[in-house]
Amino acid sequence: MPTTDTRLPSPEVCARVALATAGLGGNRHIGAAIRDRGSAVDLVAAAYDNDPFLELPADISTRLRALGGGHTVAAVLEITIQRGYRILTPGHDEWPAQVEVLGTAAPVALWASGSGAALHDLPVVVTGSTCPDPWLRHDVIDLTTRIAGDGWTVATAARPGVDNLAHQSTLAMDAPLVTVATTAREGHARGEVVISENPPLLPVVLASALRTPVILAALAGKVLVAGGEAGSGAMRTGIAAHALARPLGVVGGSEGRAGGNRLQEQFGAPLIQTLAEVERLV
Repeated sequence: MPTTDTRLPSPEVCARVALATAGLGGNRHIGAAIRDRGSAVDLVAAAYDNDPFLELPADISTRLRALGGGHTVAAVLEITIQRGYRILTPGHDEWPAQVEVLGTAAPVALWASGSGAALHDLPVVVTGSTCPDPWLRHDVIDLTTRIAGDGWTVATAARPGVDNLAHQSTLAMDAPLVTVATTAREGHARGEVVISENPPLLPVVLASALRTPVILAALAGKVLVAGGEAGSGAMRTGIAAHALARPLGVVGGSEGRAGGNRLQEQFGAPLIQTLAEVERLV
């Protein structure tokens, strides 16, 4: 298992922490500016110097200077070390390269705890309703157990209902698990890695909650959605999976079929009931 790195982070990592602390992770203006400037540290320096050639909306530059200051970044770095998190950025050994499919909306950094080996897999995402009916609960537990037992890595969001059922089923099979949380959190099970785009100390806001489905879909090799209301995190994950060309299926149960119908009607997502159908999903 990786050990906590207590060395002073590089200027590039500190700059990315500043951007994340200001709530600018995944912002396309920021992503484009990092690409054009060549590094986050050059971007942050230009913002603080009021560089007239910096092509950022004024409100974003103001937000960075107001919320991404040195004292706040230092506090985030301190609690990151205290709680044993690791900061992952592009080029880090554990950085999940598949999130680069998001282009300029890719995360600037991720906070991780637990074994990061699974981040290089292409997991089967299992997500869905926060209040599944008994039939859907049975279907999710049965299918996730089969997926994990067949050697697949499973990924879920850190939320109740279907995601938690998939989470517990994967752990019961002692299979690799990736959990995407809306904010960095303490605690992980054996074989689990918990990641978040939102740094510790920062409150969970709507923007970070809306990013979780996008990151979950970007990590995925396949996405299975089991129920979920319109506008829910599960449905947003399904929509993001389709937009990112990730294989997308829906899981059964009466509620699963009702929620899945929207994905079936809009995107032609097939109904998945068996392990063989998971394997054939492309």
